[in-house]
Amino acid sequence: MTSSTYTSFHAGFFSEIKVSEVLFIAPEVMYSLEGGEYNIGFVSGTDRISFINVPILLKFYLKEWINIHFGPQLGFLIKAESEVNGVKTGFTDEVENLNGSFDFGLELNSRTLNFGFRYIFGLT
Repeated sequence: MTSSTYTSFHAGFFSEIKVSEVLFIAPEVMYSLEGGEYNIGFVSGTDRISFINVPILLKFYLKEWINIHFGPQLGFLIKAESEVNGVKTGFTDEVENLNGSFDFGLELNSRTLNFGFRYIFGLT
């Protein structure tokens, strides 16, 4: 048996609310495509699960261009699909509609681009 996580994308909107010179609250709304791939003998499959994720992060700016951030995230299920040996099926009814996680990461900011590195630890 082999399995791997699915690397995909997310896109959305975020804002920063200034609390002090170095502390900000950052609410976000993100679309995220998640899942995994597996191979068990003659069976191979891929799961794809779509969420709207809403993290509320605390950002601490170490310098004007770099911050560390962490906070809770709620995920709202949009759709869940599986493909096993080329046959696609939906399994949205079998997945929890709401999930919780904890995010932490590092972000580098320039005037035109932001580069973020984030780990999301699932709690539910």
